[in-house]
Amino acid sequence: MDRRRERAAGWLLIFGTVWTVAAIYIAEVLTPNYSITGEAISGLGSTYFSTIACIAERCNDIYQPASLVFVGSQVVTAALLLLTARNLSQVPGRRPVARLIALMGVTTLALCFSYLPLYMGETSLNFNVALVLHFASSVFLVGVAAFLALRTDAFTQPRLKFVSRIIGTVIVTAVPLYTYMAIVNSLWGPGFGGVERIGFYTIFLWFVMYGVYLLRTKGGR
Repeated sequence: MDRRRERAAGWLLIFGTVWTVAAIYIAEVLTPNYSITGEAISGLGSTYFSTIACIAERCNDIYQPASLVFVGSQVVTAALLLLTARNLSQVPGRRPVARLIALMGVTTLALCFSYLPLYMGETSLNFNVALVLHFASSVFLVGVAAFLALRTDAFTQPRLKFVSRIIGTVIVTAVPLYTYMAIVNSLWGPGFGGVERIGFYTIFLWFVMYGVYLLRTKGGR
């Protein structure tokens, strides 16, 4: 039974990652004049979260069906993370990782809810609530992801522990770099949008790596 739950969690992580990346790509294609280098991923749901300037000016262009694809897909992603955590929580030795993945699922859901005030109307209260909820959820989500990768006890093989540490380091490095580049609106190199993607796609890489590990492990810890 433990082995079946590990395999189920592994497949859920892999499918969830592919699903999320595909949804982001589709939303990018559907969003008019979207810039991967000059806009945040969150801008796919509303331009309010695209740049610091948009936040200051409170622009709120919601392009459909791109916004629905992006926000709706993240709700599914959150559900898949919670299902993954549920399966892992039933396996002895996997519970610490399960708790962190569950936290990421709940936080992803909170990120989705941050768009609701923007859908409801362009008032000062709605803008402020959306910004606070989105910012707090984003910081917490990335923090949990970095902690999960850096602690390395999810893996037993030394080489996977090493790769996990590298992934955690990349995530931690990308956050302040993205923040600085977004504030100064820098499009140098990959731009602040590209740096953000490096951070998040590195998280996705960890999910795939851990998913494959769960599928191939002999079970137990």
